[in-house]
Amino acid sequence: MKKIAKPIRQYQLLILNWFREKTISNGVVNGLNNKTKVLAIKSYGCKNVSLE
Repeated sequence: MKKIAKPIRQYQLLILNWFREKTISNGVVNGLNNKTKVLAIKSYGCKNVSLE
């Protein structure tokens, strides 16, 4: 219990701010992560190209 309580106390203000401002979304970050995953999947078949 002490392992959980210490970080909660340490970040208490940030946690409370998150609950007050639930309008903030991480959709932009999720969109960028999705684009990088799609790019990685599409590039599996590509050959290595040396950039000189």
